Amino acid sequence: MKNSVKRFDRRWLGAAALLLIAAGTPKVPVPTTKEVAEFRSKRVDSGSYPNAALIAWQRELKTELVSKPLGSAASVLAQRYGIDADVMRRLASAVIVVDERRYEADNSWKLPVQAELHALIPQVRGTPFGTAAIASALDGIEDCRAADFVALMAGATDRAAEAYRI
Repeated sequence: MKNSVKRFDRRWLGAAALLLIAAGTPKVPVPTTKEVAEFRSKRVDSGSYPNAALIAWQRELKTELVSKPLGSAASVLAQRYGIDADVMRRLASAVIVVDERRYEADNSWKLPVQAELHALIPQVRGTPFGTAAIASALDGIEDCRAADFVALMAGATDRAAEAYRI
């Protein structure tokens, strides 16, 4: 009897813990149709330190968004750059959310998007625009904090080149 009670308690506690974690984890926001349209209509901003690969990717994304929804546009770009379509969709979504919400009073989107961008770093490291796109988005959230820089540099094979892209 005691063993079955312990097993039941462990299973119940495990399930309860998972539910609490899932309920307490903020979801990564998805850009609205209006945000995608506004992003698409803006000119490409080269920022303080122009990165040709990032500018080209932003132009391609905006061009694809003229005739396609975000998921389809991301799939086209994923094929072009040789990365997973879901990774490209998540990156494009995060970039658009940052671009469109950075000056809003409601900051509830920042932590989940920041975590999403950190999770994408290793998955886009080999692309010509990936690290620069994430660094730019993180900068739009919190002026690219030291922790962001450390995460961006982790796993870099050419640290000097990676630091320059950031």
